[in-house]
Amino acid sequence: MRLRLEPFTLVGATTHLGKLSAPLRSRFRLLERLEPYGEEELAGVVEKSAVRIGSSVSPEAAREIARRSKGTPREAIRILGRARDVAQLAGAQVIALDHVVQAAERLGIDERGLDPVDREVVTLLLRRGKATGLETIALRIGLDVETYKDVHEPWLERAGFLERTRDGRVATEKARKLYGARAKLGA
Repeated sequence: MRLRLEPFTLVGATTHLGKLSAPLRSRFRLLERLEPYGEEELAGVVEKSAVRIGSSVSPEAAREIARRSKGTPREAIRILGRARDVAQLAGAQVIALDHVVQAAERLGIDERGLDPVDREVVTLLLRRGKATGLETIALRIGLDVETYKDVHEPWLERAGFLERTRDGRVATEKARKLYGARAKLGA
């Protein structure tokens, strides 16, 4: 059966371009790659989001939220919401830097944006001191492989805390400098 269709525009989005067949990919005339937000862009997102939730945020607090947000607006807005709660409990009219720090601590996010799972991965790699396979990492930290691979690993790699090698994942020199003492203490 043939159907007559009016001209239309199809927009597709995926985080796994390689999983689309070559014939399907070739039919899209424009391929764009989205990059994580920069800190200044995220700070702007935070400031606008604060207005939407009926609050205001200092420029320093907005930048701190952006720095801890892994380059994603969703994470920035999550931290902003918690910081607003902290500010409200303190009776403050404006979300300040100390509110953000307290909120991030309560969420388990350190000054470099790593959450407890991220730090556990880095610590595991530092303790092992050798290349470690994807499945081993996921098993040791109690996550399924897909969640680890899609949620945690991209950020750790982009932030320079781990590298993928032919033999597995290894902690970088940056990770050793920033988290090496923690790994030695068994924290």
